[in-house]
Amino acid sequence: MPPIDLVKLKSELVEKHGEHIQDTDVISAALYPKVFDDYEEFRKNYGPVDKLDTKTFFVGPEIAHEINVRIFAVFRTLIKSI
Repeated sequence: MPPIDLVKLKSELVEKHGEHIQDTDVISAALYPKVFDDYEEFRKNYGPVDKLDTKTFFVGPEIAHEINVRIFAVFRTLIKSI
């Protein structure tokens, strides 16, 4: 793998995806650029999906199933699909 300028990559990612880019995002983009871009596009369309559990993220919620989502350290919300 050739050397990567992580500072430059971060500035490119911020320009492309917005100010929410963190250092862990830069590493993800360096290792898996296409996957990271796809994830950011998905996130732009559907919101902060990183709060969902893995099964709900990949498969979607079951009918009439409740999902307890922790949005902040002290705030949870209940989502029920109908």
